[in-house]
Amino acid sequence: LLIKESFGNAFAAFVALEVRRLDILDLRYFTGSVQSFIEQHHPDVVLVLYFNAEYSNEMELTKHRDLFDFR
Repeated sequence: LLIKESFGNAFAAFVALEVRRLDILDLRYFTGSVQSFIEQHHPDVVLVLYFNAEYSNEMELTKHRDLFDFR
């Protein structure tokens, strides 16, 4: 499973050459639950490719509603 934003587009093509199946989630457009997706699809590996500098000052770590809170 590759969780990405636009910076992950080029990387996804290289990863796809080396794996049998590649699921890709772009959290800018995916409105479901990442945890539910993982529980349903059982990926062997989860890669998170995000440039989060623009979000780093906005993280709400105590409320568990942040884009980068995967708990």
